Amino acid sequence: MTDVLITNADVRTMSVGGRPAEAVAVRDNRIVLVGSAADGEQYRTGTNRVIDAGGATVLPGFVEAHAHLFGGSKSLSELDFQDIESFDVAADKLKAHAASRPDADVLVARSVNYTVFGEGTRPTRHDIDRIIADRPVFLRSGDYHNAWVNTVALEKAAVLTGHDVGAGSEIVIGEDGLATGELREGEAMWHVLSRLTPPGREALGLRPTDVSRADRESDKALLREGLAHCAALGITTIHNMDGNFYQCELLSELEAAGELTCRMEIPYLFEPTDPVEHMEEASRMAREYASPMLWSGRVKMFMDGVLDA
Repeated sequence: MTDVLITNADVRTMSVGGRPAEAVAVRDNRIVLVGSAADGEQYRTGTNRVIDAGGATVLPGFVEAHAHLFGGSKSLSELDFQDIESFDVAADKLKAHAASRPDADVLVARSVNYTVFGEGTRPTRHDIDRIIADRPVFLRSGDYHNAWVNTVALEKAAVLTGHDVGAGSEIVIGEDGLATGELREGEAMWHVLSRLTPPGREALGLRPTDVSRADRESDKALLREGLAHCAALGITTIHNMDGNFYQCELLSELEAAGELTCRMEIPYLFEPTDPVEHMEEASRMAREYASPMLWSGRVKMFMDGVLDA
């Protein structure tokens, strides 16, 4: 890593009673100085990278404690509903999105709040029908554990009267015997979405096989987009919960090329249906990936969903 000197900065150390600082120096991948501009000058060399912050605030890097880098990178191209909590604003955004994508098989929005149509309400297919009724709409919650679709989406997926999507997931049925539009957990969401549009790379799941070189390069390009997005937000470490060998391989290749811009911990993902023998894979992943920039060493387990759903 190149030695770095940041100067002319408003450095926030986040320590209680800490003195204001103007410079930060990094040497051999370690912060060796947080101090005055004069102190920083002692670390100026002909080989280090000097950054003039222009009086901007400098903070410690943020740690993203639970991310899905591949899926999150893919979602950057979807309509962002993060701050929408009223029907009228949601309607305006969704209609504009639909107009900009006249040929899309399905209109997908991400980071949708459970109260997107107003406090104390939960979305239904009828609510979405009031906005768009003639094209499939898929609104995915910010926690990725829930989604809401309109009537035409349910009809095209042939689930308006329900469908068994296995334990732990549900296509919610109302008192009238028809689907309400709410899809709980991954299998319900995937069952509907995969019948609305041809599956893309995300269809391979977390343990893909038979990946072509072109697909591999495409996947790395997608990860670069996500990493750039995280870096722009000041995120310097990510706990990437898509814990599998494939993503480790891709991220290791980015690391070797000097393109891994965030430190990455990847806990091994142990699915509820996995046999206990898969724990050996977790141990192998921990042994094989243990660099300062990319490492494993933990296991992610889960049995159920989220309280909101």
